[in-house]
Amino acid sequence: MLNNHNATPRIVIKTIWIENQLEDPFRMKHSYTLEVGPLRSCLAPRLRAIITGSVMAMMLALGAASPHLAGTLLTSKLLNRENRYSLQTFAGSHTVNPATIKLPAQISVLLLPDHCSEHEWKEVMFQVGQLASLKDRVTSFRVHALLDGTLRSWETFPKQILDELVKLKPLNSSNKGSNRRNQESKPGSEVQVYQDLGIHLPKPKVAWETLLLFFPENDVKNADLKSFCSAYLADKLSQEKFRLVHWRTSAGVTSLGSVGGDLAKGSPVGQNSGTASVFASVAKATCGAEVTTMEELNEVLSLFSCSEVAIPEVVLPKGSFQYTARLIDSVEGKTISEFPAVAQARNGPSVSPKDYLRLLQTLKRARHAAAQRDMEALRSSIGEALHLNPLHPPTLRFAARIYRQQEDWKTALQLTIPLATLVPRDASIFSDIGDLYFNLREWEKSAKAYRSVLEINPSHSRVMAKLIGIQEQQGNISQALREVQSALSRYPSEA
Repeated sequence: MLNNHNATPRIVIKTIWIENQLEDPFRMKHSYTLEVGPLRSCLAPRLRAIITGSVMAMMLALGAASPHLAGTLLTSKLLNRENRYSLQTFAGSHTVNPATIKLPAQISVLLLPDHCSEHEWKEVMFQVGQLASLKDRVTSFRVHALLDGTLRSWETFPKQILDELVKLKPLNSSNKGSNRRNQESKPGSEVQVYQDLGIHLPKPKVAWETLLLFFPENDVKNADLKSFCSAYLADKLSQEKFRLVHWRTSAGVTSLGSVGGDLAKGSPVGQNSGTASVFASVAKATCGAEVTTMEELNEVLSLFSCSEVAIPEVVLPKGSFQYTARLIDSVEGKTISEFPAVAQARNGPSVSPKDYLRLLQTLKRARHAAAQRDMEALRSSIGEALHLNPLHPPTLRFAARIYRQQEDWKTALQLTIPLATLVPRDASIFSDIGDLYFNLREWEKSAKAYRSVLEINPSHSRVMAKLIGIQEQQGNISQALREVQSALSRYPSEA
């Protein structure tokens, strides 16, 4: 805090220092307030933001999973063998014992007329009309329609469902097109459908009831935003225990003729969450599928059982962190599947897709401000981005880089250390931590960070050179020679 308006501006960061971070990143030693001195570069007149909240305090909740469960995911049927499978999250690996469940026969149909153009709605009605052929499989449907921001629900029979939609008339046919264009022109429109689904998701009658959604896939171009929308919606569905089947309308889109992870060749669901569509990723996390024909739908509905896997909860005191959870077969040592997941503060407000979009836009403004050397905009944008989410890795990386440019090693370190927990397999993060500790002349912590790099990437020869440099700085010539010999044995081609 600035006590004297004539004093040199200083950044005040309220934080909690965690002793021996790399060894035990969750044990709090003591707290203090750190005042960082004036910035010393061409970025003057200095960043003066007060970064609200604690970056380091966020780590206190990441050490172990809560006894509560964040939810469950549903995957293709696994072997019922104790301790064979593990679920890998950013907070560590947890042994899981999948439970085989029988899928219920109940089906709910979800329609989003608010988000459809006139042409899209006509196509939806045509596709829904084909559900009459399911009369021998199900006696009735529950239909849910999101109309004018309100979820309307009713029960109907397969033969009557099309007549019900004709009566619905969600939008006057003369202004459907303009309504759709107005929606698309609004800020955040690309994620609005996912946010509306999360807010207005109906309740299933029974656990893992099939939710059949008719909707064309939105094109979310930003991979980070797409991953968050996938994780957000998968979390909502798993909390309610809905199995998503997405009937992807619109011609010219390749079908996914596969179910719950047993994927056909070329299926987008088989790719990682960065390239798969949002609904494809969510369907995969609930043992569902994407379909475009009645033949494919019947195949999906004929699936008798799936395996339910509990997801350990990692509670955050503030913010959110989107990540990819991996289900691993420990016996065969291979990844069975990957699922979008999100950890959020339990007592705070849930981070929505629009909130996340705002965060990305704020970070973009900060990058632009740095390129233009606009100090006021940079100060404001970094502060706002960290306030919106203090656990967003791209924001932490960017802010840490800004402070490294100022040679403010302590602040850069405090922004970088959380990344070691959030992205524990990224060797570059430990390398940065090692460099920052080196600049602070904290040799043992620097060496520990560099050795963490080698654990992740044993072929990282430059780190060996840095370890040798640490021994030389401490005057440990004999140990430096041993490090040289170790380096020569590891990397003979670079001798």
